[in-house]
Amino acid sequence: MVLSDVWPNNSCMRHELTPFYRMTCIFWLFLILKIYYMKIPLLITFITSFSLVSIPPIFGQVKKNQISLGANYARHGSGDMDGILINLDYNRNFTKKFSVIYNLGFSLHGQKAFPGVIENTSSIPPDQRTAVPQWVTAGIQVAGLLKYNFRENKSTGLHLSAGPLLRYQLNSYPNGYNYYGSGNAWFRQPFYVFREIDNNRLNLGYAIRVGYDFKANSNRNLGLHAFLQNDTNADLLVGFGLKIGFVL
Repeated sequence: MVLSDVWPNNSCMRHELTPFYRMTCIFWLFLILKIYYMKIPLLITFITSFSLVSIPPIFGQVKKNQISLGANYARHGSGDMDGILINLDYNRNFTKKFSVIYNLGFSLHGQKAFPGVIENTSSIPPDQRTAVPQWVTAGIQVAGLLKYNFRENKSTGLHLSAGPLLRYQLNSYPNGYNYYGSGNAWFRQPFYVFREIDNNRLNLGYAIRVGYDFKANSNRNLGLHAFLQNDTNADLLVGFGLKIGFVL
């Protein structure tokens, strides 16, 4: 028996190094090195996820792949800041119910420091008056999510996705600060004391999504979804949003 008798034209054995495949390999290499460096006992979980994300579809292509753009309201748990999360997804199908989402996300959150508004007395010169700081958190992240479609071989309906993520974040929100009002014993004007700044920028985490897609036409669908994600810096993001998908 020859190999062609089992797999005609070796279609299931070939796997070209597409840009998405190369990006996946680089992404998971970063994850494994980060886990080893932080000595987190999750290496087996991520290696298992890697096998699900990066291997070629051994059961054949059952429906077309999609690319989608999502806009979400997101609540940032570190400081309870309101903001947005923009997702760019590439959905690659493996079986009738399972697919993998390659995700690139961008987030931006902001909030004024306590007390929100400061009333400086008129006796304080304008150039010495205290202004309220504006905390800003911005992040970029990549993720590989395993997606389960509850409707077999359909691009619409209810679906659940989960998987690891790698997040890079810049955060001006301090880990601790104090505000002293106009009645303080040191200065005429109110002032702030910042004790520690968050310098933990690169973190591993996980993301979970629940969504429902509606078919707009043969090449496009619309969707609603809610999500939750967290990482090793305890940057919890929870929110919901809309997406539009295009069949490739």
